[in-house]
Amino acid sequence: MRFRRFFTAAATAAFGLAFTFGQGQTAQASINSDAKKTTYSGTKSLETLLKAAGLSYNQFNSVANGKKYGSRFGYRKGVGKPEGIVVHETATPDATAWDEARYFNNDWTSVYSYVHAVVDNNQTIQMMSTDYGTWGAGPIANVRYIQIELCEVSTRSQFVQSVANDAYYIASLLHSYNLTPSRASQDGSGTIWSHNEVSHYLGGTDHGDPDGYFAKWGYSMSDFYSLISYFYNKQGASTGTNTGSTNTGSGSNTGNTNTGSNTSSSTASSSQAPATQPVTTKKLRLMWNAYSYDASGKKLAVKALKAG
Repeated sequence: MRFRRFFTAAATAAFGLAFTFGQGQTAQASINSDAKKTTYSGTKSLETLLKAAGLSYNQFNSVANGKKYGSRFGYRKGVGKPEGIVVHETATPDATAWDEARYFNNDWTSVYSYVHAVVDNNQTIQMMSTDYGTWGAGPIANVRYIQIELCEVSTRSQFVQSVANDAYYIASLLHSYNLTPSRASQDGSGTIWSHNEVSHYLGGTDHGDPDGYFAKWGYSMSDFYSLISYFYNKQGASTGTNTGSTNTGSGSNTGNTNTGSNTSSSTASSSQAPATQPVTTKKLRLMWNAYSYDASGKKLAVKALKAG
């Protein structure tokens, strides 16, 4: 009886439902449309940020608390050969990238989880080299994919900027490792994976992010994939091989997490000042390998600058 009443009500309100659905589609399209107008906020090294704050960098997979957690591990195809990227969300409302990065820096030895980078609406913080695996989405995915956490924000404008930052960063990682955007598949192929898709297609984990969080904003993994593809194409054709940071540690092929942080050193030079702004020349020591980009975010056809 309850179902019948519901069905009748739904039928009589068909026009209203159709209108509401149409509004949802408009909202989704609008988020990507607005995201495409943003400027990438830049990538920062966790180790550098911690040192500036007078804090210690707890290198992932180092000896901690008198216990050795193992040597860092490469991907199944070798060091510096990830097969794609897993998209996570932190499930911690209003926690910033800085909050999340410090949490994992302090507690990975007890929570047994870690990822490469964490992204919010203000910045991308890379925690370790993307050349090595982390404890992000179970033993199957850990040896295949780079893993990135997206922070939960509270306003639409923050959400737009955060997904833009995440998509831009992911697109630059794909270029760095000569990968092209493709959706996750049940046969294990694809370069863009949600944690939810890892759970359903590969196993070894049971989390469903970022789908639930995206849905709160009328957004979806398909929308996000479209945004990644947009920035990938905007950045131009790939010009080199992998350039993950090699100055930080990594983890072992265990662990299963729904939160964490990750960042790519290969995008360290991707945030540029406007062309009209005066340029100040400084001598810097690179802590990771880095490509060069023009003011529009397009990678330049020059050799990657090496760490050191």
